Amino acid sequence: MKVIVTGAAGFIGGHIAKTMLKLGHEVLGIDNLSTSGKEFLPILIDLGMKFEKIDITDEQGVENVFASFCPDVVFHHAAYAFVAQSFENPDFVKKVNELGTKIIGLSCSKHKSKLVYASTSAVYGDCKSPQHTSDKASPTSPYANSKLNGEIIIEKIKQNQGLCAIGLRYFNVYGPYQSTAYGSVIPTWFTCAKNKESIKIFGRKDISRDFTYVDDVVNANIKAANILKEKNNHHEIFNVGTEKSTSLNLLSKIIKNICKKYSIDVKIDSNNYPARKGDVYKLLAGDKNILKNTKTIDINEGLEKSSWFYMKEKK
Repeated sequence: MKVIVTGAAGFIGGHIAKTMLKLGHEVLGIDNLSTSGKEFLPILIDLGMKFEKIDITDEQGVENVFASFCPDVVFHHAAYAFVAQSFENPDFVKKVNELGTKIIGLSCSKHKSKLVYASTSAVYGDCKSPQHTSDKASPTSPYANSKLNGEIIIEKIKQNQGLCAIGLRYFNVYGPYQSTAYGSVIPTWFTCAKNKESIKIFGRKDISRDFTYVDDVVNANIKAANILKEKNNHHEIFNVGTEKSTSLNLLSKIIKNICKKYSIDVKIDSNNYPARKGDVYKLLAGDKNILKNTKTIDINEGLEKSSWFYMKEKK
């Protein structure tokens, strides 16, 4: 099978590309390398991935790649994913996440490629937990709003031009190769621990998340692609989570315990800090979870599997 992965040099896209290569598929990665690529990309190229440095908002560049490669499936994960910074750059967020998704969607429609694309649980906002796909979306940041609009754009393409697609609303993905740049709590806290800095909890300590290990997210993408094999002119949204909740207070204690094997005594700051702009209180995957009835990786195991990446010596 011929596969395109957008955002292939990034965290989730890179893991998808790596798995698809190991499964024997022909993979072409697309990335503009604006926020990623230093560590993951060389590994993928060594595994045989073809690579094109292209911005997904470059309509002609994207079309040229699709026309020459003719993908069977596209995993779309290129995005501007800085939640806090999205308040400062809403127009840029809109361009990348909405226009970029439209260009990818239209190319998939034109070339009859199946599309699996990344959305986010952030579209739910502060609605009652657990979050169901049938709940009214209430995004609290320009980032979350752009991802919701991306879903709407894909639906319109399906209705007007024809498209076979599945959108995946991810719940707090974590794992090796996740950058601290996006402000995600797990890489941030592991990095603080390594640098002998205290862990700070922003907002209420009982804020909770459905932390989902990246291997489970890769599995969700493969499941989605398999569903689409039997579909024509189809668009559907799924949640992607473990359906298990972990508070930030408990998370900090698990990380503190894991760091002991690296001879690091993690300090947890007891001060109260205001919640970050755009954060929500509780996130937990509800109905239409594509990983339902699938054994997922427990938060303790996932953090153990992630720790080496943040504790290793950086070159």
